[in-house]
This record gives sequence, C-alpha cells and structure tokens, in this order.
Amino acid sequence: MGMMIPYRYDNGSSYGGISAFEDDAVCAGEITTVYIWSPQDGSPPLDRVMVTESCGVGIYGGDRDTRPTTSCDNGLGSPVQSSDSTNTFTDPDGSTHTAYEISESSSGTRYRIIPGGQTVTIKCSPTAEVSASTDGIAIASYTVDIKALQITFDAPVLTNSKCLVGQRVTAHLSIPEDTDDWNWSVSDEGKLFGSYIEDQRYAHMTPVDPSVYKMESPSFHFRKVAPVTFACTGTYKGLAFTVSRSLSIERPSIKVEQLTCSDPVFEDPGPADAVGGVGLLGDARTIGFFWKVHVETPAEFATGGFGTVEFLQTSRSNRSRTIYNRADPSQTWGQAYLGDLYSVECDSPDPVTTWAADGVALAVDSDQPNHLLPQGPDEMFFGIADTFSTYLMYQPLGNGSVYVPLTETDWYFVCSVARPAGGVWIPSLGTSHLASFVEPAFPEWSSFSGADHSYVPPPPW
Repeated sequence: MGMMIPYRYDNGSSYGGISAFEDDAVCAGEITTVYIWSPQDGSPPLDRVMVTESCGVGIYGGDRDTRPTTSCDNGLGSPVQSSDSTNTFTDPDGSTHTAYEISESSSGTRYRIIPGGQTVTIKCSPTAEVSASTDGIAIASYTVDIKALQITFDAPVLTNSKCLVGQRVTAHLSIPEDTDDWNWSVSDEGKLFGSYIEDQRYAHMTPVDPSVYKMESPSFHFRKVAPVTFACTGTYKGLAFTVSRSLSIERPSIKVEQLTCSDPVFEDPGPADAVGGVGLLGDARTIGFFWKVHVETPAEFATGGFGTVEFLQTSRSNRSRTIYNRADPSQTWGQAYLGDLYSVECDSPDPVTTWAADGVALAVDSDQPNHLLPQGPDEMFFGIADTFSTYLMYQPLGNGSVYVPLTETDWYFVCSVARPAGGVWIPSLGTSHLASFVEPAFPEWSSFSGADHSYVPPPPW
C-alpha cells in the first residue's frame, strides 16, 4: 500500500467497474474507504492526514434517431470532455435517419487535508451513465491514498517525544517530496542554540542561523529543560498547511555531595623569607574550593550508556602589588581566562577528566588559588580579588550530541598582605563566597592560562 502511517484498510483502496453493450449502461454509486489506526508502538492517531484521490469515468453511446442521454461526473469536480457527432443517412426504402454517437470522459486528482483520528472515512460518488443506447459503455475507476501530515524526529529523540539537553534534534516533515517552501519555528528559542565554538583562545555560543528554519530537515540543540513546540508551514499540492508537534527537553538529575569554599589563610614566610603565602593555601584535603557531585541520566535515555560529565573553569584574575624602587610601584591587572585543566574540547597539555553520568560516579573538582611569598625583597603589598566560574558540563549519548552546562558555581575570595620596608607581613583576610545557578549560559573566555589552574597567569611585567 505504500503508506507512511500505520492505517490499515477496512474497505478496498481502489474501485473499478465497467458496464458494456447495454441499452442502459451504468457505473455509479458511492465508494467508501475506511482506514483504521493500528500502530505497533501504541502511538496516538494523527490529527490530520493528506488525502489523494484519483478518479476517471467515461461513457460511450450510440443509437439511431434517438440521441442517448448521458451523465458523466468523476465525483471530484473535474471537467467533462465530450465528443458528440451525428450522421444523416437514407435507408433503401427511402426513409431518412440520423445516427448519434456520443463519448464523454472526466478524470482528475483531488488533494485534501482532512482530520485524522481512530478511523478515517473517505467517500466519492462517481457517475458514468448512458441510456437509450443500443451499444452503451460506462466505465469508472477510483483510487485513494492517505499520507501522514506530521513532524517526525530522528534518534536519539525517543518515541514519546523526549530528548536530553545537548542532544541533536533533527526534524522532518512526513511529505517532503510534495512540499514546497518549508517554514519552521520552535517555541521558546531562548532554550536552543546553533553551536558552541571553543578553543584555547576564546569561546562563545552562536545563535541558530535563520537559514536553518528554511531547510527541509533542520537540526537544533537545546540547553535548557522545557516543553517546546515544533511547527512547520508549507504548501502541499497548492494547499497551505501548518503542522506542529511537542517535544519535551529533559536533563540528568544532580545530587551534590559537597560544595564548599574555605576562607583565605596566611602562612608567614618568617624573617628568613622562607616559603609562605596567602589565599586558599594549605592542606589540599581541607583548604580550597571543593565540588563533589553525582549526575544521573534518566533510565529511559540510558539504554545504550549514560553520557559523560566534566568540569570547566574560567577565572578573572584581579590582583595588584606595590614594589619599592619602581617608577610605577602600583600595578593591577585582570583578564578572563580558561584554566588549563578545565576544557571540554581544547587541546590542553593535561588530560581532561570525565565521569560517567550514571548516578554512581562521583565527579570531583577542587582548586587552591593563592600567591606564594615572598616574591622579592622589594615587594611591599600584594592583593587578591579573584573570581571563578566553575561549570558542570554534560554530554549525552547520541550522534551529534554536544556538551552543555548543567550548573554553574561562581566563587571568589578577597585577601591581601602588606609590609613596610624591612618589616613583617601583615595579612588582611576576607571571607570566601559562592553561589550556584542551574542552566547557566555557556562559559566564554578570551584567553588561556598555560600554567596550572591553581594560580593565575604570569603578570604583565
């Protein structure tokens, strides 16, 4: 039957008949075709379907002295083509007669968009009739087919119209070969994006290119949880239509086991200028920033695996120092940069650690930004006011899937140390702060730290 949707026929999809060489030749009546929705996956019936009906009828009749009466209508509103000829002749007895010969035909195809449902009933009433004919012929033939008017999604979208953030969603119209001028739209466009461009030098998110909405089969990525609606308008055989389908965007569950940031500390290098420092400095097991989390992909999406999570961190260094015996003793610098150990796709010198999003693996991130002392006998002041944005990134399974940020934690601390010439270091220690955000914007940066992530890039002097 060649149908694109799981309707089955209750009555036949075609009809043909002929009535020949009779005084009254008739092929007429109501043809009824019933389609019954019988999907294998239990999906609900379609709201609307495209119907294609083709019907051809024809008659031929001839008689002497009496013009046959005819009726020719294919039931689809197609025009009638006719040929009507007469011929006068004389019999051997001298009587004069008129011979009539008539042929008519009507054929064509009708396209309709009609409601779907559990059953779809299509009716057509063609008529081919000739009477008062000594050798009449009436012929009728009819076929009907229905096609889905629906939006479909490629895997990894589930049959229940669900997908995960980060998965590529490719939409299709079920009748592309007969459709002109695709115009797609997606509700709540703030939850989708075109691409995420990233390397060591910079990173930024690009919006969806407008040309994508004119494609036959557009692809999108979503970064936020939402119910969204895909819609497509177009023209099918001259009929304007709009069709839509809902899609649920979902995400893994997140269970935080620890999210803390200790206050800055000071370790005095002493009068001999031994090694000391200020900042998140000390025992790496207890001092610094810690983020421990379990990420679990929903079971219905995890039939082939779980996807992966990892951390990505950007920082803005805001440090200053004052040095004796310099023309410009006070210096301040700051820049947003990508930490060396924290990159999703960057070709960084250190391997990127990933964890399975299976709800069991414990993804762990820690950091200890600090400033070591002394940095030279002329240094008299050093201040730190660094800010950090650490992202929990997730990449689901599926062809074309990309990393998206699930959660962002912003944290910072402020501290400084000062000493007079030949004096001792006097610390001024502030407190640390952190705040988390769900479904943040993509991380962006404009430079890269080639040093280990636990301290800032080399200063610009």
